[in-house]
Amino acid sequence: MEIEQTLKETLLRLKVMNNEELKFEVSQSETRLISSLLKHIGTTDPELRDQLIYSMFIRLIAENMLNPLTLQSILETCLDNNHLFYRVGEIASDSVFTRSFSSLVIAAILENDKNKRYLSKSTLNGVFEKIQDYLNSEQDTRGYVEGKGWAHSIAHGADMLTSVVRHPIFTIEESKVALNSVEKCLFKKGIYTDDEDERLIFVIDALLDKKLAETDLKIWILHIFGKLEIIFQNEEYSLLFFQRKTNITNFMKTLYFRLGFKNSGSHVRGCIEDNLKIWHDKVYTSATD
Repeated sequence: MEIEQTLKETLLRLKVMNNEELKFEVSQSETRLISSLLKHIGTTDPELRDQLIYSMFIRLIAENMLNPLTLQSILETCLDNNHLFYRVGEIASDSVFTRSFSSLVIAAILENDKNKRYLSKSTLNGVFEKIQDYLNSEQDTRGYVEGKGWAHSIAHGADMLTSVVRHPIFTIEESKVALNSVEKCLFKKGIYTDDEDERLIFVIDALLDKKLAETDLKIWILHIFGKLEIIFQNEEYSLLFFQRKTNITNFMKTLYFRLGFKNSGSHVRGCIEDNLKIWHDKVYTSATD
């Protein structure tokens, strides 16, 4: 705790500096500062984690205060077993904060590289693969944790995946892989209550910007509803079924309106509307008979 308090005091001092002052200060102790930020990225102190460490990373990256080699080094560290994959698979433990906030730093570096292009194609392909592995493996779906702040692993993971899809290296031929990662998130245990559906929709937005065919999106949506039907047949009115149904129907409702706001995807919206009605009638009409 004493070390974290010292880091907090340092970051509070750096936070009020203008960019020129901050850049000079960082240049004097860059390695030590970055190492400390990475070491404590998953602290359970929400002020230190969210408002200071994360904010400092974002400022340093967005204001181009770090050179490409340093950014690549940060990326590699955030993707390792002590960060993005730190004790992945655990549920309701503090390890989620390390994974989740590593996700946000990865997303920020990918966004920065869109214009700077210092990451190689092989590096970016490796990042995409690791993001898929992470989203498949993450099991802690909590949003806000009382006393410790935002865990939000699915929302932050969605931000990370969105940054990949928006990157110039991503091609529409890889859309099925991205959609599969979204699908994995929709079928995890627990109910999303903190706008996770909105953040996952950003992945779909990015795919549509890359010219994902409406037919392909419709096929995927029907596939999702088909998987929900299989769960219903096996589980009937179980807690597991209702959790999956809630997450999927909330996601589909959000997608329906997002497409409407963009004046696009009329066939997809019709497909969503038809299937939501089918599920409403299946669950609630039969339940009141």
